[in-house]
Amino acid sequence: MMQAIEKNQVSAVNQLIQQHIDLSLREDGRASPTFLTQAAMLGHNDIVEALLKAGADKGAGDGDGYTPLMTAILGKHADTAALLIKYQADVNAVSARGDTPLSMAKDNKDAALIQLLVHAGAKE
Repeated sequence: MMQAIEKNQVSAVNQLIQQHIDLSLREDGRASPTFLTQAAMLGHNDIVEALLKAGADKGAGDGDGYTPLMTAILGKHADTAALLIKYQADVNAVSARGDTPLSMAKDNKDAALIQLLVHAGAKE
């Protein structure tokens, strides 16, 4: 699944979903990404939406405690962040390091993401 996500192979991801792959599996690695955090980091919106529709946990963090919304912000993908917010991702989640989506957008000096998050109810 992770290879299909990284290569943005939507049909392969959909096939694995249809085969009932466990969407909570994690790849070993430093940040231990979930399928959803990895797709969000890369800005692969069709895959993000397929995973969400299949029931992937939009609040499950990677090994660093970053939620899919946070990884979308790290990847500077405002469209992916908007998609996750549409699916009711928590705009006020806090990572293990104390980061929030808004603080991360501010650190990146990303005005579009800051505006999106504030409009969605993100707090300092």
